[in-house]
Amino acid sequence: MAEPVTGTLRRALRLIAEGQPEASAAMASWLQGLTVSVDVASEPAVVIGGVGREVVEVPSPGRAAIRIATDRASIRALLSGGRTLSQSLRSGAVGLAGKTEDLSRGLRAFEYFVGALLRIDEAEELRLELESGE
Repeated sequence: MAEPVTGTLRRALRLIAEGQPEASAAMASWLQGLTVSVDVASEPAVVIGGVGREVVEVPSPGRAAIRIATDRASIRALLSGGRTLSQSLRSGAVGLAGKTEDLSRGLRAFEYFVGALLRIDEAEELRLELESGE
């Protein structure tokens, strides 16, 4: 059975903190004071936020400032290039909610997240696990 997507997210954040500390600090800065709930169907949700120079799991505040809801198949479609993020949002395959200002800050953090993972060799293993996992 495949690792939960939220578990892979935790591993990715650790890799970034260790391998790309400046990107980790930038992500944390953009998310300072915000909480982001990542809810992947049939998995326990995870809530993250910027703490110090890292993005870490934080206690749920009840309703997170940014809320992302999707399923494993939609994540796999994004990773494989089968769908763009814009297509996934428009079709409802990826749900995204929050105030515009918070979403804008979250997008900046996400850009650092993707950029950092592209610079870490071990991150390729995470992508392959997500693409191949059922």
